[in-house]
Amino acid sequence: MLLQTASVLSWDDALRLQSWAFWLLPCAGVVMLYLFWERFWLLYSSANLPTKLLENIKPLIRRGDKATSIQLCQNHKTPSAKLLIVGINKLGKPFKEIHDSLHQEMDVLLHEYERKWGYLILFSEILPVLGLCIVLVQTQFFTVPFLFVHLVPFWVGWLLGFLGSVGYNVLVMRLRATKRAMDATIHAWLGFLQES
Repeated sequence: MLLQTASVLSWDDALRLQSWAFWLLPCAGVVMLYLFWERFWLLYSSANLPTKLLENIKPLIRRGDKATSIQLCQNHKTPSAKLLIVGINKLGKPFKEIHDSLHQEMDVLLHEYERKWGYLILFSEILPVLGLCIVLVQTQFFTVPFLFVHLVPFWVGWLLGFLGSVGYNVLVMRLRATKRAMDATIHAWLGFLQES
């Protein structure tokens, strides 16, 4: 069956025969692309160190205006601003408690940013196998003579899997940048508390 050569199909016929299953790959690729971009932009926008924000709330904290300081932080949608809110709410507590609370909040935020990454890895590992399965089903079960065009689903699946793997590593790098910004925020806040 695999070596049939009696009636060689044209590329159009071969693509028409595999169109019944080929739509699975682009749909899965779109879902994977959405997962990547949604997480990427979230991390990209959160890797900024709010230096101006910290400078703006320092005089407010010295005057004891916690409410305005928290309002300023809430206007910024970054994890560093969320850390500053925790720091402001812990004013007057022992230094170690403030330190521990900030690091606990940072761990919670980092865990939140890692959500959905498992789906990205899952897609990047499944899509090449799905493409290969489509090839095997068409050539083995439909007794279609094997042509190079039948490998298109495999190569598309492999390419999507490769892009998913690259996307995951890009997200890991962005998360490290976000963690550095959060560490710098904690350090700057604790330094400000020690100076006051």
